[in-house]
Amino acid sequence: MKITVLTLQKSAKEIGNAILVVFVFLALWGVVAVQLFGGQLWSCSDTSMTTHLTCVGNFTGPNAAVSTPRQWVNAHQNFDDIGASLLTLFEVMTLEQWVNIAATCMGAQGKGIAPTNTFN
Repeated sequence: MKITVLTLQKSAKEIGNAILVVFVFLALWGVVAVQLFGGQLWSCSDTSMTTHLTCVGNFTGPNAAVSTPRQWVNAHQNFDDIGASLLTLFEVMTLEQWVNIAATCMGAQGKGIAPTNTFN
């Protein structure tokens, strides 16, 4: 146990340098992702509505008999600001939900238009 702790203490500088390099690249790609995808991953709670302008009023969902209001909501993983972009890129880097994020980004059409899975 003592050898393990001493080895970690001696390699702390190198581990810190590796973490710094990874963060710099993550921040660089985070800024690029904000420029490319910022504001483009919003969608309507009613999937039949594809634009922000048509996402108004109420709708009846497929599993409920209750009328619910339409809302223009953002994807959980998004690139609207640098913090969300860094978190989303970290999730992609660790292979957590990367397929869903990739599919959403491939369907992005522009601001005010919901991503579709048939766009690209």
